[in-house]
Amino acid sequence: MINNFKPFKISENDINNLKNVNPYWDRNVNKNVKKLRIWLIKFNKNMESFKIEYTNDYNKYIVFFQQIENYLNFYNQKFKLINTNLRLLSKFHKLIVDYVSILGWAKSIELICNYFSDIEKKDISKKQKYGLELINNCIIKYFEIYKKEIVKIVKKDEYIDLLWEKIFLNKETITIIDFIAREIMKYCKMLKKKNKITEKNFIDVSVLSIEIIVFTNTIIQYYSRFLSNVY
Repeated sequence: MINNFKPFKISENDINNLKNVNPYWDRNVNKNVKKLRIWLIKFNKNMESFKIEYTNDYNKYIVFFQQIENYLNFYNQKFKLINTNLRLLSKFHKLIVDYVSILGWAKSIELICNYFSDIEKKDISKKQKYGLELINNCIIKYFEIYKKEIVKIVKKDEYIDLLWEKIFLNKETITIIDFIAREIMKYCKMLKKKNKITEKNFIDVSVLSIEIIVFTNTIIQYYSRFLSNVY
């Protein structure tokens, strides 16, 4: 799932548009990056090989976004270990949370940049409605990817089919999907106890669910503040 979350290639035009926004995310993103650096230290990795340094200088965002993408190489190395059993997943799940959080922030920046780019090119009268449409389309897109991945693991299941029906594109508020992912994890834990799915199945469902919850909630956290100032 996480390979679908890669940060976009931010352009000079995007950076110029971002300069219209006060970087209200500075403190949180800086803390997030420090956590990612600590993971490198914990695993005795060369800091230069996976260099990641937050900057509030928009002109350096191109390099920062490249660093975020490069960090995936370290993450994937460790994920092969994390994904082997539940004990390791429990021990290292914060690595998933910390890295997916920075990816969620990057996606929120992409949505902000898309918003500015679109209002430059199109005649958009209801700007807040359009901004809401951008994030909801984004969330539904990733929800559909998550759904397909879960179906591959659990196959046909009537209860999960009912859960999917609770999600629909909301035109008035930001679409929330994390409660469905939490319910699926809870349900699959029960299936594992009854030996209806394997431990590996449950690990895969858990990882997918953690990723989609953290990713979409982080997007909402950052983008909703931007949207609140769009009129």
